[in-house]
Amino acid sequence: MLKARLLYQRVSPAMRHPPEALPTRSITMVNKFVKLQAFSAVIILGLLATSYFILPSGTIGAPSQLDGARENQKSPNAAAVDLDVDFLHYYLDSVFEQIETHARDPETEFGLDDTFFHIMTDDWSTVYGGDTDKYSFDNILTYFGLWSTYYAYLGEQELIETFKDAIVGSPLYTNFGSVNGSAFRWKMGQNGTNPVDTYHLVDNALSLFSLLRYCDTNSVAPANTTALNLYKYLSNVLWHPDDYFLGSNGTDPGEAMSYNNLLGALVLSMLARNKATIFSGSIKSQAENLAQRAFAAVNISGIFEQFGASQGVENNFRESRTIGDRSLKTNALGVAAFADFYLRSGRAAANKSALTLAENLCQVIWDHFYEPDMGTSGGFVDVLNGGDGSIKINQTSLEGNAYWLLALGRLFEASGNITYYEKAIEVYQQVVANLWDETNLGFIRSTGDLGTDSNKSVGENALFYLFLKEIDEAYWKTKLTFTTPMTELVVHAGSMVNFTWQYNMTFTSENNVDINQGIGKANVTMNLRYDSNGSFINAISNYTNVNGTCTFLYPLPEELPLGLYSIYAFANRTGFGTAYQVTYFSIVSNISVPSEIDPAIKIVQGESIPFNLTFTNERNNATYVICNGTGPELSMNAATFFLANNTETNANLTIAAGIDAPLGDQKFNLTLVNDSRVIFETQLDVEVLPAVSFEYLEFSRSIVAGVNGEMFIVLENARPTTQESVNITLRGADLQDVTQLISLQPKERVKVYVPLNYTGTHLTGTVTFDVNVSRYTQTIQSSTYTSNLARAIEIQGVSTSTGVVQGRSFYVNIRALNNVNITRQIDVSFKVNGQLVKLEANITLTPGENDLIVEVNPLTSNPWDVTTYELDVNITVGSETVFQDRLLVQSILSIESIIFAYVLPIVFPIAIILILLQRKKKRDMLR
Repeated sequence: MLKARLLYQRVSPAMRHPPEALPTRSITMVNKFVKLQAFSAVIILGLLATSYFILPSGTIGAPSQLDGARENQKSPNAAAVDLDVDFLHYYLDSVFEQIETHARDPETEFGLDDTFFHIMTDDWSTVYGGDTDKYSFDNILTYFGLWSTYYAYLGEQELIETFKDAIVGSPLYTNFGSVNGSAFRWKMGQNGTNPVDTYHLVDNALSLFSLLRYCDTNSVAPANTTALNLYKYLSNVLWHPDDYFLGSNGTDPGEAMSYNNLLGALVLSMLARNKATIFSGSIKSQAENLAQRAFAAVNISGIFEQFGASQGVENNFRESRTIGDRSLKTNALGVAAFADFYLRSGRAAANKSALTLAENLCQVIWDHFYEPDMGTSGGFVDVLNGGDGSIKINQTSLEGNAYWLLALGRLFEASGNITYYEKAIEVYQQVVANLWDETNLGFIRSTGDLGTDSNKSVGENALFYLFLKEIDEAYWKTKLTFTTPMTELVVHAGSMVNFTWQYNMTFTSENNVDINQGIGKANVTMNLRYDSNGSFINAISNYTNVNGTCTFLYPLPEELPLGLYSIYAFANRTGFGTAYQVTYFSIVSNISVPSEIDPAIKIVQGESIPFNLTFTNERNNATYVICNGTGPELSMNAATFFLANNTETNANLTIAAGIDAPLGDQKFNLTLVNDSRVIFETQLDVEVLPAVSFEYLEFSRSIVAGVNGEMFIVLENARPTTQESVNITLRGADLQDVTQLISLQPKERVKVYVPLNYTGTHLTGTVTFDVNVSRYTQTIQSSTYTSNLARAIEIQGVSTSTGVVQGRSFYVNIRALNNVNITRQIDVSFKVNGQLVKLEANITLTPGENDLIVEVNPLTSNPWDVTTYELDVNITVGSETVFQDRLLVQSILSIESIIFAYVLPIVFPIAIILILLQRKKKRDMLR
């Protein structure tokens, strides 16, 4: 007999386990920061790009074009880019790296710390010809010229002093005492032996040249002292009593050699004009005197002469009285010396003839030293024949063209004629085309009919760069300046503005003071642009006066918009460089508004907030201000405010958000108009808040067919005076569709119940459903959720004792969960070793958890059956099996079975035998 007892029951799962609340979903408002972009430099870049296309391509025009200014002069900024950027950042970097890597001797054992070799092979790999001697020419130009200029460009002043100390501290440098100063010897062996005690003028003059350039821009006492000692040697040892320079100590050609005297005159002229205080007045006077005497020594008949009667009056320099050949570098030095003489005089009118001689000699070089078939783009040859000016040495060399660049730079500085600067650009381009080795990165020595010397001279590469920088620095002395402090120039609309410009060239005068030479009769054009959109306003022109000053009185039209304006001014005059400058000014209104407006503006959909502004009328007459504002579904009541003269006026405005205004941070454009002119406009950050806020949603994590799950949605109406309606829809496969319309009173917060009713046939797995909460046409919340499916009846566990005493009943515990809210029946059957022993039908389960204890009859009474039995439990609900399991039950002997089945059958026979034996023993004794 099967007996079932209901031990206890519990409430339904929905009431027992409250649903977990979903995390509150909120809309995060991210403030966007609007960056004001800086003024674009498109106009300037356009100028540079335009000037690039009119840059000379390398083909030189006819020599007669040299006189006068060319039409369509190339922009100086493009030229500056060619020299400064192109050269410094490609050619110079490459040469610098090759010399540093290959030509610098790492041997420091003999006092020649990190000195440089003389000539390297074409690929910089080895010293040319096995000549490992160290020459002063290469080292002074590399240290004082290339190295110091390169590191000055990088701002490394300490390294420059280190370089100077290295070469001055080497055995190449000799100190002869306080009278004769110091000098660099010609050369010595790599290991510090075999010094050649010859001191050339070219080595020491170029060393002084480099140091003076450095001392002009850097007040470094050690460098000035070294320059002074070099000057003492030049003036006391290498100066001949007959007023000319010796080529070196101990060698006297008996006559003035043009190259030596022109180079010495040029260098001493530079010293006379140097700013350093270490060069006292007496030294400068002496230097200027020697410079004039050295120049005069070669500026006499027999050395400075014609090529011949057929050549007209084209004066030029012979090498000496006895040597009639003309070299490019000597005549280039002549141009530089003539031009420097004119500069040294402060461009005195009495010395204008020196400038004329320099220009004529420049024309001679252009006419006779230029060979159009040289190299790939024409070039200047080194030496002409002394008799008729025909080419004698038909090659173009790096050294000769370096001096030619120096000459053009000095002539440009003396005359201010941009044509000479442009010619220098062409020479520079020819040198790059003919002598630049792109494969090995460096300038070769020469090329021409005599063959090509592809070896790399360390000193000549440095010399070329040193003289090239002379031109670049001279060019940048042409300036156009604006004399009004533009950073403070703020004007009112309709006012008159005074713009003053100064067009000049900056040079060093004879008394070592920088002077501005104003350029008169120059045309200055002023272009006005509106920076907000880059639109062109107009262009006006005027001419500079005798002092180089040009003034514009410019009325600002009333219709000009407010804001930042740029002025592009261009100044030019035939024979001088074009200069330009960009400046800015602002036009402001006479009606002032707050510069900062409180950005913390928050509006609920369908609502409005007050917004206040204060205007100040600085005019002497009344006026009006019209306020407008627009944004996405945002608006402002267009209002007009009357402003009395010289008063403050408060403007009360309203910003409203539409019923479906987009949520989050929105841009609101505020515009103020006065006299048909926009006087103020800005963008305000307005945060639009939802009219109905969705706070959170919670729902049942499990759904049972036939049982309503629970969903709760919490909503709040943020509008203070207006009722709102919200539509809630729930859709899901095998779920009952739900649609609810909820009315929310002003400021009301409600919790809405939505049923989750599963209508499908599947009893396990998951069900997915969509929930949409909408207000008018706007969706407040739309999400997809998933719940687990649960059976109506779930058997949570079946258990029994593992051992059963024979002949006694045992119990099976069944834990069942009724997931529906009504009572349900189950059927339970038991089989022992496959044989049905009992079936109990229609056991009632109340809603919730049920614990059932079922009594099962004894498995067996056979005392000798102690096996393990298989107990199969099968539970069904209707026709569906909801549980099956097999339990193992051990048959346990009872005490009675042990006594009667095992003990007594053994003890009883033994007892009988013992009794019989006892009786037999007694009988035996009685006998």
